[in-house]
Amino acid sequence: AVAGLVEAGASTEAALAHRAAAGAAALDDAGRSALMDGVLSGKVADSRCEHASEGQTCVSSDAWIYCSNGKRLSQGETDCNRRGGHMSLCRRDGWGLAHDYCDDPFCRNGNAYRGDGLYCRSDNIVFCGGGQPPVLANDCPDRTWKDAWGKEHTSIGHCRDNNGRPYCHYDYGYPYYG
Repeated sequence: AVAGLVEAGASTEAALAHRAAAGAAALDDAGRSALMDGVLSGKVADSRCEHASEGQTCVSSDAWIYCSNGKRLSQGETDCNRRGGHMSLCRRDGWGLAHDYCDDPFCRNGNAYRGDGLYCRSDNIVFCGGGQPPVLANDCPDRTWKDAWGKEHTSIGHCRDNNGRPYCHYDYGYPYYG
């Protein structure tokens, strides 16, 4: 019967609904409704989502789940130590669906070895302070210019550290062909 629905051009949702209804003949209306919701949406009842807003929701200092319409949509908890790195924490100051998220633990996990101050991180200069995530201080942008003959050159920006004083270093100006 399900194959006939699919062959007749019925939607996948209709085919799944038909199959779920056939398999749930012994269920009452509430049970059938819960089964259909699970089949069609993948949502699972979770008390932590009952009053949560749509999106990622911190459930501990280092884990979040995804909530949608009062139910959990994620398969389980997202561990911030696995996702963001050792000592990553779940923060609640994001925006949109990622209003809660795993932060960057760079300043807490040993990389900020001089304490609070400026550091190189992925060719950027960042500020670490008070165990908070790094704050961008300078992104060391590439620099493009034209020489006396009109040819464009680009110097690639990199963060370098000079005895605890990070600065933007620019490599030789490669011709820009683009």
